[in-house]
Amino acid sequence: MDVPQCGDLYSWGGDAELPTPNLDFRGTQLGNIAGGYGTTCSIGANLGFLQQNPKHKVLEDLLPANIVDVAFGSDHAIALTAEGKLFSWGSSKWGQVGLGAAPQNPLKPVMIKGGLSDKVVTSISCGSSHSTCLTSAGDVYTWGRGFEGQTGHASKALDDETNDVITSVQLLPKCVSAFVKWPVKVVTCGEKFTVCVLENGEVWSWGEGGSGQLGFGRVTKQAFPRMVMEKCPLTGEKFVGAAAGWGHTIAWTEGGEVWAWGLNAYGQLGLGDTKARYEPCHIGGEEDSEVKYTSVVCGGNYCIGIDSDNIAWSWGSNRSSQLGLGNVGEHQKAPAPIRALRGKKVSLVCATDKISMAYTPSQIYELNPPLGPISGGSKCRLVGGGFWASDNIVVRFIPPATSKKAVTRAAVGTFEEDLETGEQYVICKTPRFAQTGPVTVEVSMTGQAFTDNKQQYTYYPEPTVSRVTPGYVWSGGGELIELDGSNLFNSDRLKVRFKGKNSKGEIVVPGKFKTMVTGQEINEETEEMQDVIRKYIACKAPALEAGVALPWETKISVALNGIDFKSLEGGFIFHDFKIGGVEPRSSPYAGGVEVKIVGDSFFDSGKLIARMRWDHMEPVVAEEEGKEGGEGLDGGDMQAVEQVVWLPVRYGDKNNLYLDVLPLEGGDGSVKSLFDGPEPQWDSEAESLGVKIDLSIDGGESFLEDVVDFTYYREFEWEAVANLGGPMSGGTEMEFGTAVVTKVEASGDAAVRFYTDDGLFEKFSLAECMAVPVEEEERGEDGDECWRLKVVCKTPSFEVIEDDLGKGVGEEKSEEEKEGGGAGDGAEGEGVGEGEGEGEGKEEEKEGGEGEGEEGEEDAPPAKTVALTSKVLVEVAYNGVNFVENCGSFEFYPEPVVKGLSKGVVTKAGVGLAINGSGFFDSDAIKVKFENEGGSVCEVVDAKIVSRNVVSVVVPDLDGNDEGIGDGVGEEKEGEEEEEKKVGGIGGEGEEKEEEKEGGEGEEEEEGAWFGVSVSFNGTEFSGGLGVGFKWEGGKAGELAGDDDDEEED
Repeated sequence: MDVPQCGDLYSWGGDAELPTPNLDFRGTQLGNIAGGYGTTCSIGANLGFLQQNPKHKVLEDLLPANIVDVAFGSDHAIALTAEGKLFSWGSSKWGQVGLGAAPQNPLKPVMIKGGLSDKVVTSISCGSSHSTCLTSAGDVYTWGRGFEGQTGHASKALDDETNDVITSVQLLPKCVSAFVKWPVKVVTCGEKFTVCVLENGEVWSWGEGGSGQLGFGRVTKQAFPRMVMEKCPLTGEKFVGAAAGWGHTIAWTEGGEVWAWGLNAYGQLGLGDTKARYEPCHIGGEEDSEVKYTSVVCGGNYCIGIDSDNIAWSWGSNRSSQLGLGNVGEHQKAPAPIRALRGKKVSLVCATDKISMAYTPSQIYELNPPLGPISGGSKCRLVGGGFWASDNIVVRFIPPATSKKAVTRAAVGTFEEDLETGEQYVICKTPRFAQTGPVTVEVSMTGQAFTDNKQQYTYYPEPTVSRVTPGYVWSGGGELIELDGSNLFNSDRLKVRFKGKNSKGEIVVPGKFKTMVTGQEINEETEEMQDVIRKYIACKAPALEAGVALPWETKISVALNGIDFKSLEGGFIFHDFKIGGVEPRSSPYAGGVEVKIVGDSFFDSGKLIARMRWDHMEPVVAEEEGKEGGEGLDGGDMQAVEQVVWLPVRYGDKNNLYLDVLPLEGGDGSVKSLFDGPEPQWDSEAESLGVKIDLSIDGGESFLEDVVDFTYYREFEWEAVANLGGPMSGGTEMEFGTAVVTKVEASGDAAVRFYTDDGLFEKFSLAECMAVPVEEEERGEDGDECWRLKVVCKTPSFEVIEDDLGKGVGEEKSEEEKEGGGAGDGAEGEGVGEGEGEGEGKEEEKEGGEGEGEEGEEDAPPAKTVALTSKVLVEVAYNGVNFVENCGSFEFYPEPVVKGLSKGVVTKAGVGLAINGSGFFDSDAIKVKFENEGGSVCEVVDAKIVSRNVVSVVVPDLDGNDEGIGDGVGEEKEGEEEEEKKVGGIGGEGEEKEEEKEGGEGEEEEEGAWFGVSVSFNGTEFSGGLGVGFKWEGGKAGELAGDDDDEEED
């Protein structure tokens, strides 16, 4: 097919009754145009779809650049490359894309390989749901739907039923075996049938034939190819081409004779009537029967042909104005010339069901931009038609004939195409010119013949941008931005661009040229006064879209011609500067604390500064000079005067800023500010001072709306007042308090530091700080309200520790711990609570209570050796940063384990009880809790340590009343030594006697209440519970009175 040099592409149908040039493709170098089933396209150096069906919109970069033809079905498409390869996309319901079982319904072009990988395809065609192609060897391949026989793969040797099964769907291209020996010249598809022309001129057809479209009589279906005509009946010429529509067929000879057959309800056969034809009939032009056609295309129910003079003719259905004949009614029964194209030579036509196109075998429409700087190098886009890719594109700039300085300059042009709009351009860099003003621009695609329609381009002096005000704006947009510079002038293309420094994003907004009189000066030439004019560009800051990372640092630039931008040195920032708070929120009066300002969208403006403000009560100054209100005129009235301290701010990152809190001077109640001026005052006697901190990003000209509260305070003396010990697992609630203070705010930043001097252990815990009112009787002489600060924290876990014997936690136990010794080991031995510890108890008595076991060593430690505990130092920081020393200590101990009791049944209060376990140690706060299963009775009493394994306690009255409840160790009759001796036998003889007394009374045991026993070494956290306990039978005291004395003695 000959390739026109340039031209116009016309389309019509739908809303357009007559052919209308498509300006987007005017002058395009086209090699082919194609269409079908509601889609049309032009094919040249690039592929672009023009009309209708959105199913087949394909971007240019998805296909090879060397596409030469495209065919469309109702739901799929096929593209042919110059190398003879096929690409397909769309529906694969019937296998019409030829890709086999996968992929399903490809949305992007995929190369067809199956059956064609080693073939060179020369032409393609599509029916509704089937496809065909022709190879360079003259073989025909078909695939897709075959229910109507349109693929032609049936065998004459098989019955119809078997043929239907094997030919219903063909997933991959398959050669039509009927033409293996006879090369095919042309193959084309109708809706559900196929027609081909052999190299020898014969016409063949197969598929659906109910409308006569097969050309050999009334045949409903033809499953394999059958010849229609051997040669032209009138001239004996060979047929060279064929086309097929929905239900009709056209074929023509090498001499231009046209034959038609099939459905004719709309006159699509061009025979002058609407009668169907079941065999080929010769047609001629309505106005000239001697018209000779070189090609014909078929739409759904109409035809367009090109004659030997390159005149376009059309006939058939005109319901959608697809014939291009204007208002001629619904049908045109015989060929008629398309008069809107008369005088133009048509080289290509295509037809779908409703849309038609024609291409006729060029100009600069406009320059974009039409102006640029005199220094040259500006990108200029020539918009027009008749442009194509060429190595010989030349653009020349011709100065006016009156110019004495400038001469004609030329630039090399390159071709570009906008894939979205289809516009074509020639792009060039403007040459440097000797003077400003207009020049004429011309272009040649060959370097010889230039366009003759005159277009003007204007050169202007090089502009500069020297300042932008302000240098940053809020992300919401709307703020006025002004840019000053030189050589600025008014232009309807003026743009301002914000381009991300570290990202690809950019925003371009319209700009306006403005002037302002800023003063007067003497004109040196005329020596007269003249206005000083400020010339600047103004624009509104754009609003950023959601999701843009802030702060967004950009380069701001101006283009007087809309595309050639000149940037300002430095950056321009969009932000959403938000302060979330400060850490810490308070500082001792001594200052020196680094405060972190946290927030979002921070940036370094170079002018970051903070302002600290508070009110100070001062006497009202009287109107008379030299007198104050406090001196008599105003009765000593006081007024609040705002005090201000300025602090420099350091930029950290987009979420953190830093400032150092200045110390408040001590005695005189003043503080030095960053700037010169009166020293701000404060009440030096006050225990705290609340201040406001706000921030400025412009050096103090304006301040952000966000204001944070901050507190100065006099350092407190803290003392640990509750829970000075707890398990190493942590979680003990520890409490600190201060002396009486005036009202101060509770801190939300308080923290507690736990550490050892050797540095082996250091941990921090966040704390809750509360201000607790002091009772009236505890107040000072003036009776004013006052408070105590209370800090409560949870202790951390403790890992690094050594006991008083130098053993680390987790080290091997001593021989004493392994083999037992003293009362503790005896109680912990076999039969705890069952009276089987007699031997151990006696052994302890024998050895003088020194805790030796049966195999104990002479130098074993005493029974009361403290367990594995470690004491750490504690410091409190009201603000979480400034820790106060000497706040007390905390003793960590391993989690105690309660294993058993010396008694399983207790009948009355006052009975001594040994609690056996491990991890016990001496403490001033040893408590034992007795609690029944329902929790209705719970008693907590003091206890004492006997050994690392035994705690001794006296059982209180557990009948649910206060009578007879002892206070444990405080009720001992015989003193501490006698109690130790008594406890040493617990689990021995006493227990055995108790069991003897209770022998044979098993029926009554069910009446006793079970009490669980747990031990605490800090008075609050208990180990044990209902799992370890005894049966309380206090109600039997009267019955067992005879045994009371013996019990007491035991």
